[in-house]
Amino acid sequence: MAEIYQGEPFSNGFEGNDLLSIDQFGDRSELQTVFDLAFSMRSLARERKLPRILSGYSVFNMAGEASTRTLFSTDIAMRNLGADVTTVQDMSKMSMGGEEEGGKGESLQDTVKTLSQLYDIIFMRHKEVGAVSVAAEAASIPVVNSGDGSGEHPTQALLDLFTIKDTMGAIDGLEVTVLGDNLYSRANHSLVKGLALYERVIVNYVSPQELMPPQSLVDSLTTRGLQQRFFTDVRDVLPTTDFLMGSRVQAVRYKNKAVYERFKDSYKITTEMLDALLKDGGLIGHAMPVKSEYTEAVKDDPRNVMYQQVNNGKHIRQAIAALLLGKSLPSLESKPYSLLTEL
Repeated sequence: MAEIYQGEPFSNGFEGNDLLSIDQFGDRSELQTVFDLAFSMRSLARERKLPRILSGYSVFNMAGEASTRTLFSTDIAMRNLGADVTTVQDMSKMSMGGEEEGGKGESLQDTVKTLSQLYDIIFMRHKEVGAVSVAAEAASIPVVNSGDGSGEHPTQALLDLFTIKDTMGAIDGLEVTVLGDNLYSRANHSLVKGLALYERVIVNYVSPQELMPPQSLVDSLTTRGLQQRFFTDVRDVLPTTDFLMGSRVQAVRYKNKAVYERFKDSYKITTEMLDALLKDGGLIGHAMPVKSEYTEAVKDDPRNVMYQQVNNGKHIRQAIAALLLGKSLPSLESKPYSLLTEL
């Protein structure tokens, strides 16, 4: 079986590269490059001074699975930079869709080779692990993985890491608890890979025993020096948690719906629980959408920064597109990096 193309390491440069996996980031200085630019983008956007540095560029933005935040934050992010954007919510109606769905059965490779002649960059979500990598290998323009099945979601991880650093001031030395479906959540998989690039970080996985992360992921992160701990009761870790990242159990990942029904309501965080147990100064976030794991009151709790994550996601995707396309902000419009200055 041929090895799946994972993109070139970013130590070789961003321009012309793909973003397929957090594994492309060899150290946190490469993450910092993305964060610096995203911070400047956010600062300029708040002043309504964001320059249209992608004017003349065309972006293809497609989702092979349901999407709200990733799809539409990418769309508006690119438009805010001046790009022409085509957003497709239903890939089944493209030529690559199955004939039974109204498509023509064109191969994924031929589709992206065609798009490469029409666009400058592709953002792609797909239901199958590795499909975006197949597309990137065939394409002659940069391809960004917007989520591939239960594989990875690197732009989500980048916005999660950016938000943690922005709100906590640093990532080194934090205890981060990842709650929910750690077996299938691509956002969780990418996040913990990013956390492994920092020092003295402890990751607590909180899941039903059957939904703990894949052993291959745990082993690879252990070799990188990440301290990982495993719990089934979130109350055991809230007193030491600096940042809690929630995730839902996703029905689409379960062929056996009885198994999904068994696990879907495994956790429910309440404000009373946070008041009684969460470490002083601790914050929470969520990749969204939220199902049963947070109460309505928790969604609006000031300790919950999940809506900040949404806004940050727009600017992270702007930064990624600019870097892969070799564009930068005018030097006079670069902003001080505030809390994120230190690596």
